[in-house]
Amino acid sequence: MKRLFEKHQNEGFEVIGISLYFKHVPPDATAEEKEAIMKTARSELSDFLEKGGLRWSQNFENLAEEGEFPRRFGAVAIPWMLLVH
Repeated sequence: MKRLFEKHQNEGFEVIGISLYFKHVPPDATAEEKEAIMKTARSELSDFLEKGGLRWSQNFENLAEEGEFPRRFGAVAIPWMLLVH
């Protein structure tokens, strides 16, 4: 995907990454604790993308909270790809 993106991004080719992170947040966690857990996960994703030179748009979803993208597009496994023309 990286090579395709680099080769065709100037021709309108887009990649949208959806990180389906699964992290169980304890039910008794405070809002601040939940946010801290997810902030750490987002930071790990950001580091991964930077190290890999992946420069496309990236959405972050916590599967433990049934995110919108997996439900909307029917992603039932990881990895999962959808090509739209």
